[in-house]
Amino acid sequence: MAQLIYFTEGPRPDNAVLRDLGLAHVIRPNTDYPQFKHPATGPDGKPGTLFAANRGGAVPDYDSGSQTWQKCKRYWVGYVTDDKPGPDDLRREIRINGVDVELGDGNLWHVPVARLAPQSLVVNAEGEWVGEPDAKYGGLVKLAERIWELFVSRDDAKVTAKDGAPLAAEALAWNYHIGAAEVGLLRLLGTGNFVPILEAVIDIDAISAALDAQKKTDEPDPPSPSGSAGS
Repeated sequence: MAQLIYFTEGPRPDNAVLRDLGLAHVIRPNTDYPQFKHPATGPDGKPGTLFAANRGGAVPDYDSGSQTWQKCKRYWVGYVTDDKPGPDDLRREIRINGVDVELGDGNLWHVPVARLAPQSLVVNAEGEWVGEPDAKYGGLVKLAERIWELFVSRDDAKVTAKDGAPLAAEALAWNYHIGAAEVGLLRLLGTGNFVPILEAVIDIDAISAALDAQKKTDEPDPPSPSGSAGS
């Protein structure tokens, strides 16, 4: 499997340091990953630690001739140029159901639909069993709400990359071990695909269908983009 490679200066980082660096997405609980190589030399020639977060074999030494790297605020991220990682290499162990969208690398990436995230079953005031968003996926629900608010605020105007790309990268992180830096490094987003990612998260097709049905039946409100099942 292809892998992303990271470099940080100084001693080998533990999970607390990785979170502080903004690399919580590389932590894989109950596995022996990330794998580390320390001491090591990085792209800037300084001593530190190289590590890889997915099962791509041993962590390679830094080699400017065969690897592609990007500098982030407090770390470097790269990959072997002839072995660029894709969705199968970076997918999370548990993925949220959603929609496949072709991204800049030509691969289909599975974008989570917020309303399809696992739910907890609770009893409402009427004694009925209904679904409500699981607290574990509260961040995805809030992301869907932010995307919905962005679309509403823009009205008929186009959503700009400045506003939409960060939300699209955040959406991909729910199903893959990547963050904004990795999305940029792999050239996944472009002007033609970040909006479809946002539309997938809020399930724009379902919302449009509900709005059309509402017009015909004079129902009061369309469903929330993160609405609960069974209510």
